[in-house]
Amino acid sequence: KETLDMFIESMKSIAKKGHEDPDSFPDAPRLPKVSRPDEARAARQPILRWKK
Repeated sequence: KETLDMFIESMKSIAKKGHEDPDSFPDAPRLPKVSRPDEARAARQPILRWKK
C-alpha cells in the first residue's frame, strides 16, 4: 500500500507540473505512434514472433 501511495503522489505531481508548465517535458510524446490499431487484422493475422 505504501508503494502504491508513493506512486499515486508521484503521478499527481507530474500531472500538476505538466498542466502548469507544459514546456517542462520537451521530449514527451505528444501523439501516439499508432492512431488506431486494426484489431480485426491483428486477430486474423497475428504476429507470433518475438523480437528482442
